[in-house]
Amino acid sequence: LSFLRPLAAAASRFGTLPSTAAAAVSLPTQQPVQQVALFSASLQATQQPVMDRSLYTVPTDAPVTFLACRPAFEKLSQAEKAYAYHLYRASWIGGLICLHQTSAESPGLFLVLQSVFRRQTPEQLRAACKAGVSDADWDAFLMYATQVLGNLGNYKSFGDTKILPDLSEEALDKIITASEAHASSERVRVAWQRVRAAASSLTDRNRQLGLGTAGVTAYFSDNCDESDAKLAQAFLDSRQISAYNTRLFKSADGGSFRIVQASAESSVVAEPTDFTDEASGRSGKFSVERGDYRELMSLALPHLRNAEAAALNANQAEMLRRYAASFAGGSIDEHKAGSRAWIRDKGPAVETYMGFIESYRDPFGVRGEFESFVAVVNKEQSAKFNALVSNAEKFLPLLRGQLLMRRTNFCSLTSLRWRL
Repeated sequence: LSFLRPLAAAASRFGTLPSTAAAAVSLPTQQPVQQVALFSASLQATQQPVMDRSLYTVPTDAPVTFLACRPAFEKLSQAEKAYAYHLYRASWIGGLICLHQTSAESPGLFLVLQSVFRRQTPEQLRAACKAGVSDADWDAFLMYATQVLGNLGNYKSFGDTKILPDLSEEALDKIITASEAHASSERVRVAWQRVRAAASSLTDRNRQLGLGTAGVTAYFSDNCDESDAKLAQAFLDSRQISAYNTRLFKSADGGSFRIVQASAESSVVAEPTDFTDEASGRSGKFSVERGDYRELMSLALPHLRNAEAAALNANQAEMLRRYAASFAGGSIDEHKAGSRAWIRDKGPAVETYMGFIESYRDPFGVRGEFESFVAVVNKEQSAKFNALVSNAEKFLPLLRGQLLMRRTNFCSLTSLRWRL
């Protein structure tokens, strides 16, 4: 459960972080937390306007597809398997950052669902809540759990709209409270109490991700708007600091801002400094600190270093050394250097990319969501495709419709696919 510590620790350091969500996991803080609630509309029960909730639920007959990795993994050498394993461990730990980048309730929801299904199989849980839960509500619960776990949060990875359970709050509560996890864990009970209303809440603001009154976001405190984002960007540009691995939090009085960088190490980058944006004339006091998500970054680092030791070539070793330096100290330049080594690694049997990459979910469009993947080559299938491409000139005349194509270069699998 250590992945939940960033909420409590960050709330201790930065008063404008989601203190209500930090309280949900019952973790100790070292300092009093200033009560500037992030996503207060999301975490509190409010009177909700009438909306078409079906737009935010997922049908229970939606397909769930499993990625079959075993056949490809078993064809790898022992060295390749060791390399993939350490990357896999670092990826899953780092991926939990996405929960903290999505919404205040996402970490708590993840904690509850993971705890529930680690203690009981779906069949065991269904038997425990059979009396008060209909089959339709049970199927809707399973689909909701699938969506939250699959998207690493309760907002869609593509579309950024909220994911709602297609059953009542009361029915959802019956299922969770009937679980062994809820009965045996105080942390699960407190987390569920905090996020229960937020999970089913649908308001004009929390139905999508956005900045200010346009939606909810975890990249900014609840009292930030677009003008604050522009002012902060002007400050960062003046200091030549990348915004890619940062978040922005404004004080309750609106006069000061704290920019936090993701890193395992905690340090002060810039003491509180008065800044005026010449273009807009706006002013504010800014400070920059390292140490956001430090617990997760610290947990991922040993696996990155183990992967570096197991690297299959010099490019991979340099890539991971640079990534580890970036995760430790927060340097985006180090990550860029690692990415250049990644580009030089041609045709690897095991490939990875990880870090704060895509900026689509930041409403201001400059902060990267944590992303990571580990991909392995299916050697058996690749050998078949290579043979197919090598003999393309022989096969193509035998295919129907070949006269419809004007291309004369059939040396790539792409052109052969189009031909087929």
